[in-house]
Amino acid sequence: MTDEMKAKREKLFSSAKNGYDLVDQAALDAMEAYCETYKQYLDNGKTERECAAYTVELAQAQGYVPLSAGHEPEARRQGVPREPGQERDAGQDRPPGPVPRRADRGLPH
Repeated sequence: MTDEMKAKREKLFSSAKNGYDLVDQAALDAMEAYCETYKQYLDNGKTERECAAYTVELAQAQGYVPLSAGHEPEARRQGVPREPGQERDAGQDRPPGPVPRRADRGLPH
């Protein structure tokens, strides 16, 4: 095969390329760091109970605090009961006025 034919062949036919060849070194380093962290996570949590405990430990190290009984979040969705015995008003989180029909919203019958 001549050099001209080889050049045409390279240009016309696709060849499988490895994804690592297409990524820059900074992205490769970031992927490696992520994989190492994930491997550490898997090593520290061999069972579901260990994974849950380790996840709580990691979250608290990042500043998350556990939600305790009696703790009231600052923002709540409308229409969600605050107390276990309180009824939910389903219409509370809906805008006032009639509900538009399907045809009015541009939907098929």
